[in-house]
Amino acid sequence: MKNIIKTEGMMCSKCEGRVVVGLLKLEHVKSVVADHKTGDVIIEADEQFDIEKAKTLIYEIGYDVI
Repeated sequence: MKNIIKTEGMMCSKCEGRVVVGLLKLEHVKSVVADHKTGDVIIEADEQFDIEKAKTLIYEIGYDVI
């Protein structure tokens, strides 16, 4: 299952890396791609994945979820 979260505040590849590393620690996540230019965070995950946890984690890392 593919999930897309729109974000604001990522400015560079280091920002992308912080988001990717953080989200890969969540249960049921298979892969993550973050793009600071578009603000998209694309998460490939199992059906049991909780997108609200991902949004909260992104916010806690320091980026806004739109």
